[in-house]
Amino acid sequence: VIHTCRKKLTDMYFGNYAIDLLNYVVSLAVPFFFCVSGYFLYKKITQSGEREKILKQTRRKYFRLYLIFSAVYLPISAYAWLGEYYRGDGILKIGIRALKNYILVGEQPYSWPLWYLLAMIYGVSVLLKSKDDNKVMIAESVIFFIVAIILNHFSSIKMIGWVLGL
Repeated sequence: VIHTCRKKLTDMYFGNYAIDLLNYVVSLAVPFFFCVSGYFLYKKITQSGEREKILKQTRRKYFRLYLIFSAVYLPISAYAWLGEYYRGDGILKIGIRALKNYILVGEQPYSWPLWYLLAMIYGVSVLLKSKDDNKVMIAESVIFFIVAIILNHFSSIKMIGWVLGL
């Protein structure tokens, strides 16, 4: 349902209210995957008792996967960059955009799933820098959640704002 033609399906059978509701449910998919990843990471850390070692291994694993899949997607991305070049974008502009997307966004043309790996790399890096204290981690989580709500509020996706009445 997440990546299908849900608008057509709901338009045909249920109307606009169903689209809003379905979009809200679908918007929970990404936080759910992050929660599941965090749960399994937490479980691994508590079983081993070696927080820093596990976090470094996990970050290294995600970084390796990010590099491998970036290389897999590279020919497709290069083809898209070539198209951008022929449409008039300069090599410098394309290169800067590609570098920005690799470092900050985690996606290139036709490689959208890579953002999740990059987000996990950054998330695990934040955990490595934070104290091993549940109260501190909960406070950090609340701060990140508030920042996400603010960023989401100013983006084109207004579902969280709708739910919270913003």
